[in-house]
Amino acid sequence: MKKSIQRNFIFTAGICLLLFYTPVIYAQDEYPLGDATRDGVVDIVDALIIAQWVCGLGTPYSLQDEADVNMDGTINILDGLLVLRYVTGHIPQLPASLPPAPEGTPLPGAGELLITPDTYEATIIFSPLDPYHPRIADTLVSSIMVNTGNQELAAYSMDILHDHNLFCYDDSVGSSGIVAGEDGFYTAVNGCATGTFSVAAIDENGIGPGDALHLIDMHLIPIDEGASEITIRINNLVDENTYTVGNPSANTLQVDIDKCTMGDINNDSTVDIIDALLVARYYVGLNPVLLKYACADVNRDGYITIVDALLIARFYVGLIEDFEYE
Repeated sequence: MKKSIQRNFIFTAGICLLLFYTPVIYAQDEYPLGDATRDGVVDIVDALIIAQWVCGLGTPYSLQDEADVNMDGTINILDGLLVLRYVTGHIPQLPASLPPAPEGTPLPGAGELLITPDTYEATIIFSPLDPYHPRIADTLVSSIMVNTGNQELAAYSMDILHDHNLFCYDDSVGSSGIVAGEDGFYTAVNGCATGTFSVAAIDENGIGPGDALHLIDMHLIPIDEGASEITIRINNLVDENTYTVGNPSANTLQVDIDKCTMGDINNDSTVDIIDALLVARYYVGLNPVLLKYACADVNRDGYITIVDALLIARFYVGLIEDFEYE
């Protein structure tokens, strides 16, 4: 009798559990704020991954809420900076409790972007023996500087927009043609997007303040003729506490690229005795119009002289095979 009662009790209790028990559903593993890689640890790799993501480089990680360190709904270079400063001990925890912005911020002119030089003219020079592959194409090297007023600069992201039909980046220097300036730094560069460089940078200590901090130099190689402009656009510009530096601005560099064939002074697609005569007349002061001035200095000594005229004449009659290009 007792066993029957016990069995009935167990059965009834089991039915009640099935009817009224709500199972506990455990959430997926939670990751600490700043753990962009979701490996359970916030470290320098997370800061670098965020910087790479900001400038559009592919990463093996799909960034989630943990990467939005300041919890503003956007993953940007500010989040990478906060992770870096946390990892290096500058802030004790994430999310960070930040001090107020400096008094008197921003100063007039803070955030202004400067480009030196702000104009660029070049000539792409071809050999008369090969009209398809340039022999001389002077690299555009331009310095990008910024006025930070009374604030230090600890992170920035920018896009450099250019006509990809006129330029390609010089991959023999820096990272996709980007080199750190005297004061500057960069963390990640994406030169793969057509017509756009994206640069992202974080520094745990920051640089400056200064009215013309030299951030980076860009190196571009002209590949075709035309007039255009290169635009540098700032997306983020912040100090060590993620406060925006001044009023970040964009700026442009005017470019004008010409091309010619060495020795073809009148630009008629032929190197002949007329070109030699034009150079000779120019040398003695008769001042003919040299339509392609850059291609008149055929011996590349920096001057247009009677020697250049003689070399063009010698090329025309077949006494030399080609001109100097070094």
